[in-house]
Amino acid sequence: MNKFKLIIPPITIMLLVGFSCKKEVAIDKLGSDTVSPSFGIPLAEATLNLGRYFDSSKNVFIETNPVTGILEYVYPKALFDLRAADFFNLNLNPISQSASMPPPVVTAFNTGGAGTTVSFSQAGTETLSFPNNEQLDSISVLSGNLVVDIQSTFTHDGVITITIPSLKSPSGTIYSTTIPLDYVATVPVTGNSSLNISGYTFDLTDSSTTSNTINYEIAIQLTNSGTGATGAESIDITIDLGINQFQTIYGYFGNTTNFIDQDTLAIDFYQNLMGGTVHIANPRIELDFTNSTGIPVQTIFNGVYSPTPGTSVTLGGPGLSSIPIVAAPSTVGDSVITSHIIDNNNTSPTLTALIDEAPDEIIYDGSTQINPSGVTNNFLDIDSRVRCDSRLILPLHGWGSGFNLRDTTNFNAKDILGDSSSTEQVKSATVRVFVTNELPVGATVQLYFADSNDIIVDSLFTTANGENIIGSAPVNTTVPPSNTDYGTSTGSTKKITDVTMSKEKLMSLSNNGVTKIYILAAANTTDASNATDVKFLPRYNIIVKVSARVNLEFTPDFN
Repeated sequence: MNKFKLIIPPITIMLLVGFSCKKEVAIDKLGSDTVSPSFGIPLAEATLNLGRYFDSSKNVFIETNPVTGILEYVYPKALFDLRAADFFNLNLNPISQSASMPPPVVTAFNTGGAGTTVSFSQAGTETLSFPNNEQLDSISVLSGNLVVDIQSTFTHDGVITITIPSLKSPSGTIYSTTIPLDYVATVPVTGNSSLNISGYTFDLTDSSTTSNTINYEIAIQLTNSGTGATGAESIDITIDLGINQFQTIYGYFGNTTNFIDQDTLAIDFYQNLMGGTVHIANPRIELDFTNSTGIPVQTIFNGVYSPTPGTSVTLGGPGLSSIPIVAAPSTVGDSVITSHIIDNNNTSPTLTALIDEAPDEIIYDGSTQINPSGVTNNFLDIDSRVRCDSRLILPLHGWGSGFNLRDTTNFNAKDILGDSSSTEQVKSATVRVFVTNELPVGATVQLYFADSNDIIVDSLFTTANGENIIGSAPVNTTVPPSNTDYGTSTGSTKKITDVTMSKEKLMSLSNNGVTKIYILAAANTTDASNATDVKFLPRYNIIVKVSARVNLEFTPDFN
């Protein structure tokens, strides 16, 4: 059942009472002292098409279902948008290595005396560790600086060459740096080197044999200053890998579960409804998962519910717990879309049970798990993400009974009616409203006139609940409910309503400072008492014809 606004627009109210202009009468044609003419005036005729009636707001729009033809309220919401940092945080500890002169080299160094140069080397392997057992094959660096710091307790000059076969430049050149050590009478002797490694790539596979591995080589050359070596000296080397941002990482990112921040979807569908029962036959939630990471992702909603007081339904069932795994693309820059629908067929209790509680918002509570099927080849790019876009869809398909709708419009009675002199010749005014309705809903309407303090001054109709000015159209119930024609309008209902307002009533609106009109409508869909589902299609029209009769009474002056 739709939350349409049954509105008597301000122009209609003005037509009801906007007759304060004086009309000239040919007095030589009058045959009596007191004259009571009536003026029949056609005021307006309009065809309101349901497909063009609804306006989209910032959080909802109306569309026609291309398969069923039914009008649908659509509430879009981005439920989550996970970026690379949500899947993996690259935090590498510095590599620390200490090198000492081997004993045979010490002997040769001391024997040779001042000026003797010796060389020795040391190879190292650094195994990177990560908190979730990630197994990385390579890291392409978007921005970063590799910094080498050296401290030597040797009292000699030297040259240190550090080579990292695991790190290659964009042209494929292996990283290597040479750092001089200049002894000037104090230790430690220090040296450092810094290189912008943006665009470089770390190969962590050790020639495709493993993962998380960085190989490096340290070549040391020292020249005897004349004091010799004791063998206790050392050269301490720290290599800060310094990756500020990665471009792309290949490998396996573990099997972790992340809880999604609860997200709330505001629903204004029931905003103007007061009381009664509204039943939506086939609501649904459409989910589109867009994955541009190389990581398959499983999403589970622990619950979908409303925090509105008085609601008690929390959705469960396979529609929430058995969402298909979001597939991963095989190439950086590509994306894969995985779709899923939550509806009455896969929820317990049904989605209809939740929506029929008239919530004003819905909360999604869920989690994601990466690599749910175990170890596989993944990639992460700095721009890759997993995004879930949802659409809560409320088809205008169902029934409603005893529900009220309300609206307010401005109406300055004094500006429109003027004072008593403006209507001194008015005896009464009657407006005829002729409605041809193809919608499967009828309504009783009442208008209340209120002043600036919201105090009710009068009502349009004398009956407490207003007048039934819209009759509901007949619907097709001769075919099975599964048939697309079931619940559609088969014709129209015509209704004529006359509204008469006396001169005293008109002046009362002006004298009491009426500034607004409250419009209330009590509506029922066709055969709502039998819970007959009806459908609202864009082809339905409401044809409204309005005419007025102004009854004047005055005594002509023949002098």
